[in-house]
Amino acid sequence: MSCCGPKGQAAWLKHPQPIPPSDINLAVAAGDVTGTVALHKFGRNPDVDTTTDPETVWGNGGVWVPPTQARQHSIASSSASDAPAGIGALTITIQGLDTNFDEIEEDITMNGATPVTSSKSYTRIHRMFVLTVGTNLRNVGTITATAITDATVSCAMDAEKGQTLHAIYTVPAGKTLYLDHIYASLNKSASTSTAAVELQTRDVSTSGTAWRVRRHMGIHSTSGVNQAFFTPALKVSEKHDIQMYVVEVSASNSDISAGFDGFLVDEVDD
Repeated sequence: MSCCGPKGQAAWLKHPQPIPPSDINLAVAAGDVTGTVALHKFGRNPDVDTTTDPETVWGNGGVWVPPTQARQHSIASSSASDAPAGIGALTITIQGLDTNFDEIEEDITMNGATPVTSSKSYTRIHRMFVLTVGTNLRNVGTITATAITDATVSCAMDAEKGQTLHAIYTVPAGKTLYLDHIYASLNKSASTSTAAVELQTRDVSTSGTAWRVRRHMGIHSTSGVNQAFFTPALKVSEKHDIQMYVVEVSASNSDISAGFDGFLVDEVDD
């Protein structure tokens, strides 16, 4: 099946007739649309308090501060079992962006609580996930990527999850992201619990640019997931940060999940 126009342009972006979204999703997932991949980014912050909001929806808690330079990272676990002779994570994969905002990745052999230095320098880390594992079939401890230059945490994989839970992403150089869906949920049983979550973006290519709210949504612990769909899709250009941001909670210890979906498209010269 061919879905592409001249120069590998994703045809559904300029198609003269509407294409059902289900067909687009299937074609992209099957790899039939040249220069286009699906992006599904999801995160969780299990403990947002009234005294600490706002916070980013990510596993490390608190507010995510975008790095200003590429840095090597120390990778370590809170458990000695995440090591070649252990039962947990044996190797993990790191995926992110280099100093030019091009996509890079590498595999790391874990050594428990003893830090292992990444061979590559990352200006952003998009995710970490367990690649090979022992008999536990999951990472035993929390695995953290800490920047060597300033000791800040760029990424953290919670114990037993096998994948980071960060609703954060930066559009790589030479790519455009078309967001078509976001969601947020308040994972708390108290009927009085509410929260407010925002989709925010900022241009990294120009220094000093502010975060911009692109969608605001309220969530309630008894109403399940709140979703928003962009029609047409929300265009986010290269070198833009994206985050889901908890701006307010009505009760402490609020457990919040959020994420976004879209299509990442190679930029094509006309």
